[in-house]
Amino acid sequence: PLLPIRFDLGLGLYEDMLASTQKIHLQVNNAGHVMLYDLQAPNMRKALAEWLLTSTVDGQASGEGVLAVDGTYTW
Repeated sequence: PLLPIRFDLGLGLYEDMLASTQKIHLQVNNAGHVMLYDLQAPNMRKALAEWLLTSTVDGQASGEGVLAVDGTYTW
């Protein structure tokens, strides 16, 4: 491969945000590089809107989760 990109690149950024206890790291299944136009775009917009309005996603204020294609979360 031309550029070895680690799968957990976002997780490293998540762990570096030590000052904030209120943070969520989501692994988004079936998402590509242009998530704005991807299959998961509606689910991500919903998650982002909930985070901005309530500081939670699916009732969670912090943690690591997986967002499935059907819009369900696994924490």
